Amino acid sequence: MIMRIFIIAVLSLIIIGISKVNSQITLYGEVRTITGVPIKGALVKLVNLNITRTTDDSGRYDFNTTSSFYENISILNNIKILGNKNQMSINFNKNCFFKFNIYEINGKIVYSFSQKAIANQNYFFDISNLKTKNCVYVAKVQTDQIEIHFKILVVNSLISNNIVYLKEISFNPKLICIEAADSIVVTHPNYCGGLAGLNARKISSTTGVQNFRMFSNDTSTNGWYASKMNFSFTPETTGVDYYKKIIPNYEEIERNVQREIQQCLWRNPQEVPSNKKWSVYNCNVNANVKTNVASTGGNTLNLNPVYCNNKSWWEIIGVQHHEMVHSYQQFYNTEGASGFGEALADALRALCGFFYWPAGTKCSGGYAQPYQTGAKYWYFIELKHPGFFYKLMNSPNTGDIANRVQTITGESLSSLCSECETKGMPYTINRGNF
Repeated sequence: MIMRIFIIAVLSLIIIGISKVNSQITLYGEVRTITGVPIKGALVKLVNLNITRTTDDSGRYDFNTTSSFYENISILNNIKILGNKNQMSINFNKNCFFKFNIYEINGKIVYSFSQKAIANQNYFFDISNLKTKNCVYVAKVQTDQIEIHFKILVVNSLISNNIVYLKEISFNPKLICIEAADSIVVTHPNYCGGLAGLNARKISSTTGVQNFRMFSNDTSTNGWYASKMNFSFTPETTGVDYYKKIIPNYEEIERNVQREIQQCLWRNPQEVPSNKKWSVYNCNVNANVKTNVASTGGNTLNLNPVYCNNKSWWEIIGVQHHEMVHSYQQFYNTEGASGFGEALADALRALCGFFYWPAGTKCSGGYAQPYQTGAKYWYFIELKHPGFFYKLMNSPNTGDIANRVQTITGESLSSLCSECETKGMPYTINRGNF
């Protein structure tokens, strides 16, 4: 499946200076397939505590034991981008010796600095050269007490001065600092691995929910099908070179997009209609594409390279997920929700991790609307009733959508919408995708 390397690089090795206190851990959740089927036998590990649980028949695990837990004692005051966008500053609350490195995703160091720091004094780093590369970088701050990883997202220019922590993460800010006391790693031989960072402050109340959705790793002959990808980049125009640079493995990425969307709509490869198993899938990323963003018809994607130019990796791949839904969705229009076809595509894009709607994100604007407005309502129903998308899309497209929602969930569409508008998403999904 798709390697969200920039996320893995940030989360998989996060270590913060911690002290241990006796505390009752009540951390629990469920591990399911992307269509909501419980996964039995997945190993769920708290890395720093070295405690492992195995999911039961319902895909559930829990850590409920008195044990040494976490208390954040980070000596870092802040990291921020200055107003001119060309410098970062870092400030510690204790004297220390620190190292500051910035890496490209492939591990190459592009910036390195080390110095003895005096408490409460700012230290500055020139990052102006990063803005020309339209890339994602991983930065690391090390002292004798802490090691903190965070990511610098460079798209055209750095426009945010804010640090955004994991529980508030958004793809809009261009600087994101992620800080955690531990990681949860989920593994299963038949599924791509999952990982989540735990913020000590987030679960210091001793209660937390971490739910996972996992993609199958079966790419065998009888597994999830992927077509031969036929990319056309001619005639060239603005954005073509950028697309090939930011997504150098574009053929394999699109094959993974294809497999992921199939898994959002069906529960096993045999359910995918034979007429959807195209030998060739065409991807036009060239000057002949005139649509503002993208369009799809059957086994042909038309992606405007001018739109892609200087866009982030996850935005481009997110668009490709949206468009792949149109290649596979069982129906587009449905009675009672005029914008359903486009809303479903954005909802499944979010389910695959290319929109971020964490716990508490509220819906507004109405479920009948297209794109993200309507998508959040349908995504909310999927979170509350895992398997909703599968059941809806594989049942007859007859009658008003409200009646079909009632049949599938046992709740009225109006009450579900009201709950989403007032309470927001019930939890945050952690995806298994590496």
